[in-house]
Amino acid sequence: MTKTKLEDFSPEIGGLFDDFGGQTVSARFGPNPRPEYTAGSLGIILEIDSGGERPIEQWWSCGDPEKWQIARGGQEIINREKPDMHAFHRSSTAWELVKDMAIAIGEGDIAKGLQFFHKRDHWMTEAEMYTALSFHWKQKVMKTVEGKDRDVLMPTKFLGEVKGEVGSLDEILIELAHGKDEKALKSAAVKVDALKKGGPYLQAVVSGKKLTELKEAGKLFVGEDGKYI
Repeated sequence: MTKTKLEDFSPEIGGLFDDFGGQTVSARFGPNPRPEYTAGSLGIILEIDSGGERPIEQWWSCGDPEKWQIARGGQEIINREKPDMHAFHRSSTAWELVKDMAIAIGEGDIAKGLQFFHKRDHWMTEAEMYTALSFHWKQKVMKTVEGKDRDVLMPTKFLGEVKGEVGSLDEILIELAHGKDEKALKSAAVKVDALKKGGPYLQAVVSGKKLTELKEAGKLFVGEDGKYI
């Protein structure tokens, strides 16, 4: 077997990063991208821009898919038994993420931090709650549902909110897409200064991930001719 393929030299993303500052550039709900952990569970997946070549992808469990259902193409997760309930169970790592974010934002006052999220007007079960926020991140030892110790990346200090950046970039991309097929849109996107400054955002456009996300969320549509409308 040859050992010279470039992809063989790409470092694994997830579980190896510790003690750094980074902004959440995208969020979605789904199974753990690393199937060796908590198989079958659904959770929050965040992409965090740490200043490297690629964003770091991390996952926090919400719970069993028998209890939770993915909606809006991964932009929301719904409690099957109580659809009007928009909070995670306190034993889940997803709740620990929300709690630690609120504590960091409130500088130790969780109520103050939760008030910040209330003003953002998104439930913790909506992906929009987690984007465009900068934190200092560190690994924290936590218990899994099996009672085993596991290192989980958690926010420890709030570094600020990047107001409107991700939403604004989405708007620029959607407007740019009109009348173009996917290949033409990607070619055009790499020439737009605002998108280029987005760093990981543009990477997500070029890989097709951002386009899929916007289509699944009902924000971007493809006509019968294969061009965006």
